[in-house]
Amino acid sequence: MPIENRMRYQPNVSEDDLKGEADIIKMLRDVRTCIAEIDGDFASKRLKDVLAVVEKHEYRIPRDSSNNVVDVIDLTFASRVIQTYRFNSEGGCQSCKGFARVKPVQDETFYYCSEKEDGDKMDELWVKKEFIYSPEIGKYLHKSTGCDKRVPVFERRLEEVVEEAEKAEAVRA
Repeated sequence: MPIENRMRYQPNVSEDDLKGEADIIKMLRDVRTCIAEIDGDFASKRLKDVLAVVEKHEYRIPRDSSNNVVDVIDLTFASRVIQTYRFNSEGGCQSCKGFARVKPVQDETFYYCSEKEDGDKMDELWVKKEFIYSPEIGKYLHKSTGCDKRVPVFERRLEEVVEEAEKAEAVRA
């Protein structure tokens, strides 16, 4: 069995500090540059391919296996940033700017739509513990589009952002 030499990639942005599309593209370019320092062939990867590698959570450096050592780059932190972007750009209520939460007590969280519901008027229902999700959120939570007032935290899907960045790179090349 080979020995794994594990390295961890530390993104230039955390999931908590993610501001938008530019942060994602900057991180994907940084992943490509960092891996290319160890695996020169990686420098020619398209951003779409880098994204696919990040979403696998690790990258195994192709090497001659005769020395019984495998180099692995852990991309878990970068994949969390990608997941955060997807969570806030794709899907129903959870990706909307109006998705709000209230923590009336330490171990409880209730969610409501700040666009369509008055959080103050929800107090009575929260006290009775009748729901975790308000009636409005409950209608749209598991739908892929949300309601007609949905305004996603990040406007564009990740694939659109990556495709545009690839086109810009092709023009520069």
